[in-house]
Amino acid sequence: MLHYVYGIVDGSTIERPIPYGHEGDEISLLQVNGLAAAVSRSTRTSLEASGENVWRHEKIINSLMKPHSVLPMRFGMICKADELTSLIRARYVALRADLAKVRGKVEMALRIKIATYQDSKERKNHVTNSKEKISGMAFLLDRMESIKRTKSEEEFIRDVKAHLETLTSATVWLDHQKRNEPIKVSCLVEREYVPAFISALKKLNRPDISLSCTGPWAPYSFIGNKAALGV
Repeated sequence: MLHYVYGIVDGSTIERPIPYGHEGDEISLLQVNGLAAAVSRSTRTSLEASGENVWRHEKIINSLMKPHSVLPMRFGMICKADELTSLIRARYVALRADLAKVRGKVEMALRIKIATYQDSKERKNHVTNSKEKISGMAFLLDRMESIKRTKSEEEFIRDVKAHLETLTSATVWLDHQKRNEPIKVSCLVEREYVPAFISALKKLNRPDISLSCTGPWAPYSFIGNKAALGV
């Protein structure tokens, strides 16, 4: 029999209610040496990544997260029971460590938007026009002011990182290649401290730099080995 896998959860039973799986069956647990995989029966070897199917996957994981700690699996993992058992046994130590790391915690997605990063094309045109209007010392002072603003932004980011160390259990800073793109940070936060986390971020906002966040989400970013079990 094939199983669609939603995640690894703590506990030996599932606390209901939980939405039904993709083919209408109840979510059940496959027990392996003290770990439990939340699964539903599947008659297919693959599942279309439609909006409805992806939404159901996330809805089930979010429901599991309310009473359980969960290591979420990526959408579309389908395998036989013996294959899943072998995979869990092979990654047993790492999975236990990850489950301990995320126990009682959720992921919050933080966005840092710096106003001077936006509309870079418009800013470039402004600088070009300014060069035509000013020269010599005036242009040099304008350039120095621009460098000072950039330094101020870097100092602000350092302050944010320092604050996040006190507000989170862990963070993942996502690469951003373009300066006009928001900086994105995944934050692992104690579930009970989410309101305080959001409140603290609001206090860091300033006119030219704003912080916003969404969540809570399943802690996808904090699974140590994302190759394990297809995550």
